[in-house]
Amino acid sequence: MKTLNTIQKLISKAGSLSLLLLAGLTADEAQAQLNPLGATYYQNPYILNPAMAGVEEGVQLDLAARQQWSVLPGAPKTQSITAVYGSGKKAGVGLNLYNDEAGLIKNTRLAASYAYHLPLNSEGQRLSFGVSLGMMYERIMNDQMDGDQNDMSVSRFQQRETFIDGDFGAAYVGSRLTAQFALPNLKSFFKQEEAQGSELVDRSGYFASLSYKLNFPNAVDGLGLEPTVRYRDIRGLDNIIDVGTNITLAREQVNVLMMYHTTQNLSVGMGVKASPAIRINGMYTSGTADLAGYTNGNFELNLKLNLSKLKK
Repeated sequence: MKTLNTIQKLISKAGSLSLLLLAGLTADEAQAQLNPLGATYYQNPYILNPAMAGVEEGVQLDLAARQQWSVLPGAPKTQSITAVYGSGKKAGVGLNLYNDEAGLIKNTRLAASYAYHLPLNSEGQRLSFGVSLGMMYERIMNDQMDGDQNDMSVSRFQQRETFIDGDFGAAYVGSRLTAQFALPNLKSFFKQEEAQGSELVDRSGYFASLSYKLNFPNAVDGLGLEPTVRYRDIRGLDNIIDVGTNITLAREQVNVLMMYHTTQNLSVGMGVKASPAIRINGMYTSGTADLAGYTNGNFELNLKLNLSKLKK
């Protein structure tokens, strides 16, 4: 009888651990595809598109942190640090460090990017192409595990090799119109069956976006509107469309962001330009329709530093 109870406990622990691992993996990948960082819409599009590296001349440093689904145990957390340099001519380079924690899984990705900006005329219109090469490191956080850390499935997961991958992006940037197209995770896109972990969750295919700037210099000391629409291909799930606008006031000293997603949720944000070199943005994204009754949404804080202007 004692042996039977021991076996039942081991089975229970193994089952619980497997569920936690699967939930963690699914949340880790799914949240990154369905809810990208809000900074990607306007403040830092380079996070998703390597072609946007060095679009602005000088050195830019962006930091973002997001807390998701804070009412749930093992709530996903995301941190991002990017650094880009634009030569002011035709070249741009970037470094992108992205970290996700969801359930028991920690996923860290580091990528380096190169972008080529082809001038189309003397008015600043450019056609840009960019590529990234990076590596992804996934591990189980043993200190948060409530189960047998000697389980063979845990050991095999921890022994997986670092995953090498790349991204491709293209963009047209004019004085008013900006168009973007990007293919993230190229290996996953072209060879899903070989992509590490692809059998556990659907992955993004590509994204495309359009935005257009409107200026009203005599209204509210300089009013600006930049409506945008973004299409995101999610393999195995309904594709997602994001529609919204960024409103700037007082000659771009203050901005207000509003976005609607076809996952039936909203993003709202506000930012201030603390100095010519510093901009701070905060954003709240409500839970998607399927999770609205269980979560209180996502909270995100972004800091943008123009190091070239900071030195001055």
